Amino acid sequence: MKTLKNIMILSCFAFVVLCSLSGCVGPGTAKATISFDTGFNDVSINPITLEVGEKITPPEEPKKEGFKFVTWLKDGEKYAFDTMPEQDIVLTADWLNLSYSAGSLPCMSIDLFDNNGKEFPLDLINREDYVDSKISITNTEEKYEVEELEAGFRGRGNGSWYGAGGKNGYKIKFKSKQGLFGREKNKHWVIIACKNFNDTTMYRNYMAYNMTGFALSNIEYTTNAEWIDVYINGDYHGVYLLCEHVRVGDGRVEIESEYGVEDTGYLIEYDAYATGEEGVDYFKVDGVRWPFTVKSPDPEEYEKDGGLTKEQYKLQVAYIKNYVQAVYNAALSHDYATFSSLVEVNSFVDMYLIHELFKNRDTGWSSFFMYKKPGGKLFAGPVWDFDGTTNISVRGDASPYGIYVAKDVYEISKVSTNMLFLELYKTEEFLTLVKTRWQQIASSIDTFVDEKMNESVFEEHKKSMAKNFVMWNNKTQEEAETDWVNDVVALKQWFKDRIDWLSNEWKLG
Repeated sequence: MKTLKNIMILSCFAFVVLCSLSGCVGPGTAKATISFDTGFNDVSINPITLEVGEKITPPEEPKKEGFKFVTWLKDGEKYAFDTMPEQDIVLTADWLNLSYSAGSLPCMSIDLFDNNGKEFPLDLINREDYVDSKISITNTEEKYEVEELEAGFRGRGNGSWYGAGGKNGYKIKFKSKQGLFGREKNKHWVIIACKNFNDTTMYRNYMAYNMTGFALSNIEYTTNAEWIDVYINGDYHGVYLLCEHVRVGDGRVEIESEYGVEDTGYLIEYDAYATGEEGVDYFKVDGVRWPFTVKSPDPEEYEKDGGLTKEQYKLQVAYIKNYVQAVYNAALSHDYATFSSLVEVNSFVDMYLIHELFKNRDTGWSSFFMYKKPGGKLFAGPVWDFDGTTNISVRGDASPYGIYVAKDVYEISKVSTNMLFLELYKTEEFLTLVKTRWQQIASSIDTFVDEKMNESVFEEHKKSMAKNFVMWNNKTQEEAETDWVNDVVALKQWFKDRIDWLSNEWKLG
């Protein structure tokens, strides 16, 4: 018995020693420690020591210049900070190497959150509902960098939303106005996937928007376009085009758009995708196939922001419908005098030129915007949606030759024909303005193509662009670089041939 008692005493003593070494002092008071390995000698996080089962408050995120902290990992898996584990553990930091991953392009990191502050899966994003997000921009000039700006995040696009294979477009609505890359401050921005219609260059929208701003001054406003590398929830998601959302506002479509005033500012879109209630959300005019969606004054806010009944708002929609009908009546009957009294003709000339230059297959389908100023005329613009253009158009001739928007597309696809340009092109006064304007701007457009599409630009961006196709097209980096450069060179030659053909077709005299 004495021996057994001694053994028990020794066992208890050993238990106390072991517990004291591991941090516990008795039943219900066991402790454990979480240590953190950042991977950098100059970045440290203090360990957490608490009682087993006690709720954990996650540590502050570590920071390292040139890197973005993603999450803490345990055995390669994301660690959820809940309650203290039963034994000591070591967590490893997962970093995004911005200087390497972003390459030559600015890097936009988007982190999505549910209502409980936990990560929201990207594959649950839809086009109707905003989810919370924090957005950072790095790998650019310091003055353009932003850190964890709060924003709503949702899907966007019509035809481009379906069949995108995971690389969709998205809309960003910041909690407060932001002037990204020096642009006018606004809450509303979009990132475009540059993938629709298999655009293997990711250049078409980029060229259309920036070329319009550079050479077509009669279009008062066109979005700027900036290539960016996008990371969502810490994962690389490809190259996108950051653009200003088409809407009424300072630095965008600058019109006074008031509820309850008939001759106010209106922003409308010729839109085959129009939905909702006719006379409220959209209207139709005789002589064209598709409706016009009302963008401003916003049909979703006439009661809340405008204090109007539906019938009162319908009077506003009826006003702009009648005005647009008069414009189309004049254009389709070749009544140039009436047409020019109702519209800012030079804006329609420039709008026709950019659409014809690119052979835009969607000119008579959707994304064709117009706006009316209070007490003023109807303007064409802004330019939007040029991914299905140039040498990948699937509606008719995709060669760099021929009149397309105002002629050939009608023979191929009447559903996507812009009847306005089809008939205006037959009007002598309008055609003369087209020829005169083209001769004024052709050399500037040619210069713009050379500045944006040359060996120096290809060399600067090919690694970043190729990485997109490594992810989405299952190519090797080397294959993707070669293919991207070759595709852009072919597109550049198409532009050159197109410019030459139009310059010869639109000679004066």
